[in-house]
Amino acid sequence: MNFIIRQYLVNMETLSGTLNQHLNRKPKRAPKQVLLQAWGRDDCGGWLLLNGLAKQYRYTDEGKVLVTGFWKKNDVILLPQSFFTGQEAGDYIELIEDSMLMSFQAKDIIHLDTTLQELKLIPAILTVYVERADLHLRLIGMNTGQALKHLAAMYPLNRIRNKDIASFLLKDPSSLYRATR
Repeated sequence: MNFIIRQYLVNMETLSGTLNQHLNRKPKRAPKQVLLQAWGRDDCGGWLLLNGLAKQYRYTDEGKVLVTGFWKKNDVILLPQSFFTGQEAGDYIELIEDSMLMSFQAKDIIHLDTTLQELKLIPAILTVYVERADLHLRLIGMNTGQALKHLAAMYPLNRIRNKDIASFLLKDPSSLYRATR
C-alpha cells in the first residue's frame, strides 16, 4: 500500500507541476466554504490548489453527506467525467480552508496536450484519478487504524474534521477516536 500511495503522490505532484509551469494563469484567493463545483452547475472546470484544502462529497438518497475525496496543497482538482464531457457531476467540491487556486478549463488541457504532446496531460490526469479511486476503495476495506495511518501519509488529517474523515472511510466517527488512543 505504501508503494501505491507514493506512486499516486508522485503522479499528482508531476501533474500539478506541469500545469503550474504551462498554464499562464493568475492565482486567486478563495475563502473557506466556497463551492468550486456543485450539482446543477455546469462550470466543469479544474483547479490547481496552490495552498489550502478541499473536499469532494455527494448526498446520499437519505440526504446525508458522503465524503468521497480530499485535495491538499499542489493537488489538481477536477472530476474527469464532468471536466472532459461538460456534463454536471453529482459531486460537490468545497474548500475547507482559505485557499489559493489557479483555474483552467478542458480546452486549456486539450490545447496543451495537442501542442506539447510530450506532456501527455490527458493520460496523466486519467491515471491520477484512477489511482485516487483505487486508493479510496483500498482504504475503505482496511480497519480504521490502518486506514488512518495511510490517509495521514497523503493528507494533513489534523486540518480535516473527524466527521469528514469518518465519512470518507465509511467508518463510525467513534472508531476514529478508538483507533487513535
